[in-house]
Parts: sequence; C-alpha cells; structure tokens
Amino acid sequence: MPAKAIQGTIRDAEIRWSRKGKTVFDRIVIEEADGHKRAIRKVVALDNVAAFATPGAHGTFYVCDTFDLRGLHGVKLSDGTKLAAFPLGASITVGAICMVVTLAWIAVQLVFASKLPIFAVLGFGFGSAAFLLARSAKSDVTKLYDAGERPAAPMPATIA
Repeated sequence: MPAKAIQGTIRDAEIRWSRKGKTVFDRIVIEEADGHKRAIRKVVALDNVAAFATPGAHGTFYVCDTFDLRGLHGVKLSDGTKLAAFPLGASITVGAICMVVTLAWIAVQLVFASKLPIFAVLGFGFGSAAFLLARSAKSDVTKLYDAGERPAAPMPATIA
C-alpha cells in the first residue's frame, strides 16, 4: 500500500539535508501507542511539513511511497495543527516530460526513418510508470488525509 497513516510520537528524526524547500531525512522513528517503534527510512518532506517532524511531536503522520522514496505528505498533531503538502511532485513532472520527449522521438523516427526505436518505447514505458505511480500515490495519500476531515457517510436505509 503506497499510503499510510501512522499514529504516534516521533522519537527521532535524522535530517540528511535541507535545501530548495525540501528536507530529506535519513530516518524518522515513530513510537506508536502500543510501544512499537516504526523506523521510516529515506523520507522526503517539504520544509513546511518537515518543521513539524520533530522529536516529541505527537499525532498522525501521513507517508506515501513512490519507487525508492517515501514522502511525508501531511501531519495532524494532537495540538490541532494540520498541514499537508505532497513532496514527490517532481516524480510526476519527470514522468510527464519523459513521456512527451520519447513520444516525440518515436513520432520523428516513424515519419522520417520508418522504424520504431526500442529505447524510445522503453523510455515511454518507464516515463508512464513513473507518472502513473506518482499520481496514484498522491491520490491515495490525499484521500487518506482527507478521510479524517469529512463526516462519516450515513448508513443506507434497509428494508426488512
């Protein structure tokens, strides 16, 4: 499952680097209510969300997976602080650019050389996968984050 909501308290947050509005953590350790500690490695967050990923922060943390990266999408802290920002938008952009460039390469080769370049087809496939997986992860984690904001749907009436 690419999207997870983890409730607990952050016990450790090791920052690898922070620049251009993004922070990359080596790991974030979250202790859940039952005492189980969950370590999340290679986490990317936008700076406004990363500011709340500090030791001692208690609440719900929304994490999404895309390829080998994990993004901290949002936080809902026990003090009422709520913030969400999708950190892996570059994966969507890179996938879209890869699709457009390789599709243009395929079109040029088909028109001028009457052949289908296999590397362009593979590039289009990888670009499509990157684009679709990143969009899916963003959609899943946004739905998960928003689920706590909406009232539960009423139960349908049943006829006995």
